[in-house]
Amino acid sequence: MKWISQLAGTFCIGVSMAAVSSGSALPQDPRIGGVSPNSGPESRDVTIWGSNFEPGAKVYINGMAPRGLWPNDTTHLTVEPPLSQVLGPVDVEVVNPDGGTASLKGGFAYTTASLAPSPSPSPSPTETGTCTKYVSRSGNVQGNPAYTAIQSGIDALAPGDTLCVAAGIYHEVVRVTNGGTPMAPIIIRAYDMGDRPTVDGEYTLPTGDDSPAGCDPAATVDRLPAPRYACSNINFLVMIAAGNVIWNGINVIHSRGAGIFAGDAGMYPPGWVGRPTCCAVFDIHVLNSAIAHERGVGSMIFYVDGAMFSGNDVYDSNNYAAFDRPAADLGWGNGLAVTGKHVTISNNVFHEQFAEPLQIGGFVTVNVGETAADLYTTTAFRSVFDLVMRNNVFYDNWAMNGPYIGNVNGGVIDANLIYSTGNPVYFRYGSPLNCLSIDSETGVNTGPALSNVVFSNNVISNCTNLIAMRQYAPNSIYENLSFYNNTLLPSYRGGPAVVNTMTRLSGFAFFNNLIDSPEGRTTGTFNAIPGLTSGHNIWSSTPSGAIMGLTDRVSKEPGLMNGAYTAAASAPAEFDLDAFELVNGSIARDNAISSSAVPRDFFGTPRPATPDIGAYQH
Repeated sequence: MKWISQLAGTFCIGVSMAAVSSGSALPQDPRIGGVSPNSGPESRDVTIWGSNFEPGAKVYINGMAPRGLWPNDTTHLTVEPPLSQVLGPVDVEVVNPDGGTASLKGGFAYTTASLAPSPSPSPSPTETGTCTKYVSRSGNVQGNPAYTAIQSGIDALAPGDTLCVAAGIYHEVVRVTNGGTPMAPIIIRAYDMGDRPTVDGEYTLPTGDDSPAGCDPAATVDRLPAPRYACSNINFLVMIAAGNVIWNGINVIHSRGAGIFAGDAGMYPPGWVGRPTCCAVFDIHVLNSAIAHERGVGSMIFYVDGAMFSGNDVYDSNNYAAFDRPAADLGWGNGLAVTGKHVTISNNVFHEQFAEPLQIGGFVTVNVGETAADLYTTTAFRSVFDLVMRNNVFYDNWAMNGPYIGNVNGGVIDANLIYSTGNPVYFRYGSPLNCLSIDSETGVNTGPALSNVVFSNNVISNCTNLIAMRQYAPNSIYENLSFYNNTLLPSYRGGPAVVNTMTRLSGFAFFNNLIDSPEGRTTGTFNAIPGLTSGHNIWSSTPSGAIMGLTDRVSKEPGLMNGAYTAAASAPAEFDLDAFELVNGSIARDNAISSSAVPRDFFGTPRPATPDIGAYQH
C-alpha cells in the first residue's frame, strides 16, 4: 500500500493523553478549561479540556450523558454530544468518581437540534452550501447570471450566502471583509469541486517591492517562468479579514507576495501590531485548495478562534529562495503560519517548498514599539491554544522538512507522515533538516511557552534529526510533552533520532515508541528533566541518558516490514506505508503499555487491550 497525494483512513479528532506518572496524590476536583470546538452540530465530536479528569469521569451536556465518551487522559475528554431539544449554548459538566464536579456555563452551543419540537429548525449549513450567487468569466453559470470577478461577488454577500465560482483563471486581488454569523456563515466555494477555479497573481499581483532582501527584476537565474522578480513582498493575494467565512476549493497561485491571509486585519502589514490577547475573529475555514507557487509565504492564519485548515495542497511557497541569492537574504518562510485558539490542521499535504512547511506559534515578529530584545519579554499573543493537527503529510521542504511547533498550549499532533526523499534541491546547510522541530523562539512573561502537547502515531523518516527539541528563547518554559506510539524510521546518514537542548523542560513522557533509526541514538541531555517517565519503547541501539526506561528493549530487528525504507526522490509523493507495518513475530506486537489514551493507530485501526508498540496496530 502506498500513500499517493493523500492518506486514507478514519481518524478521531481530539485524541490526547497524559504523561504516565509514578506515585500518588490526593484527589483534586476537576477543572474545565474549555470545549473544542465550542459550537457545532450534534453529529460532531468535541473535546473537553482542563485538568484532574479521573478515570471513570462522567460528562453531562445540558444535563444529558453523551452518546459516546473517550476518556483520553486527565486533561482531555472526547465526547459525541447527546441529541438536543434546543439550539444555542448549554452547560457542560464533568463529574469524577469521587464526586468532584466542574461546570462550564454555556460551554457548548448546538447548531442543530434533532429533538426540538416540530417544526424542527433547518439544519446548519455545510461547508459547501447551496449557491445563492455566482461568479464566472462568461457572466453566466448554467443559466444563472454571474459576476465576472470574484471580488464583485464577495462584495455583494450577506450572512448565509454561498458564492459559487465557476472554473477559470481569475487575475485579481481578493479581499473578504464582510463576514457571516455562526448560524449563517459566508461560503465562497468552487461551483464544481471537480473543476476548481484559480486566483492567479501571475507574479504581478499583489503589487509592491518591499521585500527586506530587495527586488531584482533583471534576475535570470530563476528556475521559474518570467517575470523573474527575485524577491517577495509582504502583501497577500487573498485576504480574509472577517469571521464565519469558509473558503472552499478555490486555488491561490503565483502570488508576487504571499498567498492567503486569514484573521485579524490589525495584524496585516505594514504594522504587524501584536495583540495582548486573542481573538477578535472567529471561525475561518480554508479548505480543499491548492496554495502554491508563491514568492512569499503560502498562508497565514493569525488571531483566529476556531480556524480550520484542511484538505489543502501547499507547495512551492517562498520560491524567491529558488534564486541564486546569499543565504542571509533568503529567510525561512512558511507554507502556513498560525496563531490563535481552537485550531484544526488536518488532511493537508505540505511539500517541495523553499520554506518551513508549517509554523505553529513562536513568531519572531517585532511589533510596533518593540525592539529585538523585547521578543523575550513581550506580552503580545504569539501562541496557539488547543491545537488538533492530524493526518497531514510533509515531505521535501527546504528550511525544515516537517512542522515547527513553537508556542502551543494544549495540543494533539497525531498520525502525521513526515519524511525527506533525500532530494538535494531541498537541502539547507547541506542536508535535509529536522523532520519534527519543537521549540519556541519567542519568550513569554506568564505561563509556559509550550505545554500539554501530545505527539502520537506519527511516522518520521530520513531527516538529519528526526525529532529536535530546542531551547532558543532563554526564558521560555516547557511543560508536559508526551510522545506515544510514534515510529521513527532511518534518519539521514545516521543522524540522531531525538535531539534535546531544552534546559527548562519539566514533565516528559516517552512511551510505546519504535525507533528503528541507525544507531537509534539521541543527543543532548535527558537526565535533568523533572518528571521524566518512559517505557515500552524499542530502540535499534541503546540511547543515551534517562530517556531509556526500565521496560524498553534494544533490538536491531524490531520486526518492521522494511525498516530500511526511504521514499525515492524520483517519486516523492509515493511513500510505501507497508514499510512500518509489523511482521509476524515482531517484538513490537502486543508489548505496548495498555492505555485508553491512544484508542486508534496511524490508519485509524482500534487498539486492543494489549496494543502494539509504534504507529501501526496489527
